[in-house]
Amino acid sequence: MCYAWGRDLAGPWTGVLSASLWCFSPNVLAHAQLCTPDAHATAMGAAACYTFWRWLQAPTWTQAIVTGCVLGAAELAKTTLIIFYPIWPLLWIGYRVLEPAEQRANRAPGWWVRELGMLAARMAIGIYVLNFGYGFEGSFSPLRSYEFVSRLFAEDPSRNIPTTSTPPGDDQANDRPRGNRFGNGWLAQLPVPLPKHYIVGIDLQQRDFEAYGQRSYLAGTFRERGWWYYYLYVLGVKTSLGMWLLAGLASVCAVGFLRQRTRIPGRDQPMLLVVPATIFVVVSSKTGFSEHGRYILPCVPLVLVWIAATIGTAIRTSQTKTAHVTAIVGTFIGLCWTLGSVASVFPHTLSYFNAIAGGPRGGPRHLLHSNIDWGQDLLFLKRWMDNHPTAQPLHVAVFAGLDPAAIGFSDVQTVTTKRTRPDGPEMLPAGWYAVSVNLLYGYDLFGRDGMAQPHVHSGTLTSLRTLEPTDRAGYSIYIYHLPTDLPVDAAPSG
Repeated sequence: MCYAWGRDLAGPWTGVLSASLWCFSPNVLAHAQLCTPDAHATAMGAAACYTFWRWLQAPTWTQAIVTGCVLGAAELAKTTLIIFYPIWPLLWIGYRVLEPAEQRANRAPGWWVRELGMLAARMAIGIYVLNFGYGFEGSFSPLRSYEFVSRLFAEDPSRNIPTTSTPPGDDQANDRPRGNRFGNGWLAQLPVPLPKHYIVGIDLQQRDFEAYGQRSYLAGTFRERGWWYYYLYVLGVKTSLGMWLLAGLASVCAVGFLRQRTRIPGRDQPMLLVVPATIFVVVSSKTGFSEHGRYILPCVPLVLVWIAATIGTAIRTSQTKTAHVTAIVGTFIGLCWTLGSVASVFPHTLSYFNAIAGGPRGGPRHLLHSNIDWGQDLLFLKRWMDNHPTAQPLHVAVFAGLDPAAIGFSDVQTVTTKRTRPDGPEMLPAGWYAVSVNLLYGYDLFGRDGMAQPHVHSGTLTSLRTLEPTDRAGYSIYIYHLPTDLPVDAAPSG
């Protein structure tokens, strides 16, 4: 999609640049390898926007049907992409308003009625595909039949309403405040043209953003709620400096060529920038918790296409040899810088941080959780164990949801503390320790048999940060050797 869109805007070499920026984005490489929908939903969202843009250029019924099918598939991939429904009609209006006068004059009478019908048909096809993916379970249920758990949708979130229905994936749903602010009035009987569990999922996600029940971390600080600027910070430390160079070059090119006729009409710019900007603002406004930089991944491909197309257009239309050479050299440096920085940490791309942030080793000072440590280095820890058979006893506490037996872990011990006397301090026993960086910085333990036990509370392992690690498995699992017992209360603050 990145290649096709870049090629259509400014030629095949621009398409190659677009695709290269996507394929060597550290965040894309990191999340494309995981069993989470983020990178894959991002690709589907890019496909939906590209097919919609193709329809804007040549509005035919065939293209409208194709766009509707891709839109439905994108909605099945990630609920965030539901924002396409309110944004696309506005983009259609803006695209036609910015259309050259001579092109508008050549349109047949009543063209807007025809296109409005296509737009409605596309939206209906997208909704049909979404319902089809859910087997039409609970589709068109009246709005009053829902019991919401988020403050946004519940009528009285302070009131417990007993219920026998439990939303999937929420084992404590019966203890949650429930309600429905739409339960009375004319909206109550309105049939919702979406699968019931799709709506329930949006409600549960909204509830998490309102009161997640887990601390958020940013730049060495834990707190109960998130930050509105969290994702700006994520971009600052997890985007390669080469990419920032290219983004700056594209911005300079865009400003410098505003007054010139280029191959990218001004009406194409909103399609590439408004959608990611809207996603970014919506996600940033959810400050109940801040943990996952991956939430803004759907913004990436359209911005990369804009960067490549803007630079490509500048190179093709530059008026002076100096501007032409500067654009080419700047693009070459930025692309090589990006590829080199990613290659230097591959395959540990989930732990990628740029040089200003201190690289992967400096990353924990800025971000934790899925931004750096999601148990992805377990196989590298297994390799280290095989190469160091004398590292015994080995205590393992890893931030992962995988049973270690599935990948051959044996002869490892869980992390436990002891007291040398009843009134003495808690101690970590002498031995070897393999600990996730999330746990070193104070996140709660999250593991399976053989990794960590729930009774080892947050902060127990932070005392290890006073020591220099003996080795690392990737960049997310630190290995320590304690020749003697270590007091737990030696933990550093923050």
